[in-house]
Amino acid sequence: MSGKREFLKHTAVFGIGSIIGQLVPFILFPLYTNYLTASEYGTLDIIQQASDIINTVFLIGGIRLAVMTFFKQAENEEARKKIAATFSILLWIVIAAAVGTAVLFADYLELFLKTGNTRLLSFGLAVSLLEALVAVPLTLTQARLESLRFVLTNIAMQTTRLCLCIYFVAVLRWNVWGVLFAQCIVCSVFAVLLTYRELRIGSVYPDISKWKEILRFVMPLVPNGIIAFFYGMMGRFFMIHSGYYKTETESMAAIGMFAVAGRLFALARCAGTAPLQTVWNVEKYDIYANRPDAGYVFGNFFFRLLCIQVFAGFLLSVFAAECINIVCGDSYRGAAALIPLYAVSSCQALFTAYTTSTFFITRHTHYTLYCNVVALAASAVFMQMFVPVWGMWGAAAAVLPAHCVYGLVAYIMSQRCFRIRYPFRKILLLAAVTLFCYGLSLLCGSGFDISETYRHLSKWERVVSIWERIQWLPVLEKSGIVLLWGIIVWFSGILSDDDKQMIFRILRKLRSRLRK
Repeated sequence: MSGKREFLKHTAVFGIGSIIGQLVPFILFPLYTNYLTASEYGTLDIIQQASDIINTVFLIGGIRLAVMTFFKQAENEEARKKIAATFSILLWIVIAAAVGTAVLFADYLELFLKTGNTRLLSFGLAVSLLEALVAVPLTLTQARLESLRFVLTNIAMQTTRLCLCIYFVAVLRWNVWGVLFAQCIVCSVFAVLLTYRELRIGSVYPDISKWKEILRFVMPLVPNGIIAFFYGMMGRFFMIHSGYYKTETESMAAIGMFAVAGRLFALARCAGTAPLQTVWNVEKYDIYANRPDAGYVFGNFFFRLLCIQVFAGFLLSVFAAECINIVCGDSYRGAAALIPLYAVSSCQALFTAYTTSTFFITRHTHYTLYCNVVALAASAVFMQMFVPVWGMWGAAAAVLPAHCVYGLVAYIMSQRCFRIRYPFRKILLLAAVTLFCYGLSLLCGSGFDISETYRHLSKWERVVSIWERIQWLPVLEKSGIVLLWGIIVWFSGILSDDDKQMIFRILRKLRSRLRK
């Protein structure tokens, strides 16, 4: 019982911190979409995506994954201090080499990415790499379950970033350069502070003998990371090179709308499944090692994550047009049609990520290579079929069958390492209820006035007029459909008695906290 209380306590702290911390990206999101054109936002997205290939080649992504595994599986406290020092020092060496390589080969990447500004691309790649210097110390904080410190650090970083972004983007009008400068300052300052803390509380002498073991763990992830990069970039690559869009500006604008739809789901995830996953990523190692019914526990926890993800996707899909029109500028209006497709693919991606996580728990990381090769091939086939015909809508649609193939292969291989008992009957019933309710929502009209009457207004006048542009009858109808979804899910047997009792406990605690 005490273990459950600890789990819920840390989940609550991580959840509150995640919500507060994500208020900053939520504020920055309309700032970007109103002060950056869709083409500029597409350029920013391409730079962030391209940094992943540098992260992969220099093992940065693998090092971040290895931190949690090696730290949690260390024999004693002294060994954990050595592990923390080893990763902290190793990462600075790797990042220095990666930044130099990114700047050196930026011209060659520009031929592939076609951002139109090599200097911006090279600076953006270097800045994106600096984020890893912050991510590893934060991962160590998370591994120790120092939830309050983890949350306060994130809030401090996000608040500083917010102030700098508002100044650079909205006041100085530096556009994409302003976004990257703010990110550079925040990452550099907090990387130094967090690394100093790790070395001060631990050991300043790294365990050189562990480097070979770390490399053995992360080396299989290099081809996996390269394949995953191309898998994630596939849609953007085809939008640039398929010939559907005639100019670079048009293709970058399409990528910008594509990225905006994905960003909305990232924000929803941070307030929904992310807090639970943050604690679960620490606890799952102990459950796997010590619980005889670990397969059932893993499957049950996945279903709870899926319910939250499905609700977030359903809610955003129902109010897609309203969200895009209220939050973003006129050039992003086409992103609303992509959100339902993103909702389905996000659930598929959750299943895939959950199944492949067993490869890291059991240290069978080589299986990820087989899964990623199949996923890349499937993605290339479907993108080639859809994108030249439908553009960005084809890219979003091609993700669905590609994720299905990826998830199927990952499921088959992961069950060989560790058998998880997924409640597939409940999953299918949840999907049927959600599709039925979403079909009903299509019968409702738009809940936001998008007529030409408001096109001539300034940014501030449009913000002021948002309230009068809301059409309340369609909004109430869609809200009723969301409520209907919740009623059906509650009384149809999709949720178990334990799930319902857990929800009641959380609501009672929230009510008591609010009273206090």
